[in-house]
Amino acid sequence: MSVKKSNIVIGVLVGLVIVLSSVAGYFYWENSRLKEENNQISTQTKNNGSTTEGTSNQDAVKTTIELNGVLNLVYGDPLNQNGTPRYSYSVTNDQGKTTELKFTDDTKYIGGKKASDFNRNKVKITGKLITSSNSTEVLTIELE
Repeated sequence: MSVKKSNIVIGVLVGLVIVLSSVAGYFYWENSRLKEENNQISTQTKNNGSTTEGTSNQDAVKTTIELNGVLNLVYGDPLNQNGTPRYSYSVTNDQGKTTELKFTDDTKYIGGKKASDFNRNKVKITGKLITSSNSTEVLTIELE
C-alpha cells in the first residue's frame, strides 16, 4: 500500500507543479503585456500637450514634444578621406537630461541660420520623438 500512496503523492505533486507553472506563466505574460501598454501610454503622455501620430506599433509612434536646453554639437571625422565631417547634435536641459537630435535636410537651415549657429546656446526645440531610436527629429529651433 505504501507504494500506491507514494505514487499518488508523486502524481499530485507533479500535477501541482504543472498548475503552478501555468499560473506563473500567465502572470508573467500579463505583467509583460501591462508593461508594454504602460510604455506606450507614457510615451504618448510624456510631455503635457503632446500629440501622437502613427499606429500602435511602438517604433512608428512619433510624439510632438518641446525641449528647452543648451544645444550641443559634436564634430566627428569623415567616414572616409573624401567624405564630409560627421556631426552629432543633442540638447541638455536644466536637469542634465540629454536628448539626441536628428536634423533633416529641411531643418538643417532654419530661418536662414544653420543648426550649428545655435551651438552652446539656450534653445527651444519643437520636434517629433522617435521612440525606436530614443531621439528627436527637429521641426523648429529658436533661441530662448
